[in-house]
Amino acid sequence: MNKTDLTSYHNLKAITKGMSDKEFFTFHEIVQKIAEERTEEIDNLEKFSRQKREELKAAIEKAKSNGVDVSAILSEQGAILSERRKVKYRAVIDGRLVEWSGVGMMPKALKNEIAKGRALTEFETFRK
Repeated sequence: MNKTDLTSYHNLKAITKGMSDKEFFTFHEIVQKIAEERTEEIDNLEKFSRQKREELKAAIEKAKSNGVDVSAILSEQGAILSERRKVKYRAVIDGRLVEWSGVGMMPKALKNEIAKGRALTEFETFRK
């Protein structure tokens, strides 16, 4: 199956050129709805992720106040206490949020999607 790059301005312009006005505006409405839904999904996932980080921070603070050496426990598990790297790639795969900074090993779920023919650029994040 020949897959058209839908992130290219020129490809999209060529695709829409042959559409009637009605088809074009229907296409526009559908794409706009998809974009709104995707934006809401990303916002919800970011909110959930932020809540989990806050819960983790609270749990760490509580453990510290009870005299637990949290850094030793976390370092044994390979966790990094410093700030996370900026996420460059994000995808929802099988209902799970998969994020990757582009550094280190690519998550298996992301690798699998690419092996199925999807482009890495489909997962790029442009949000600050």
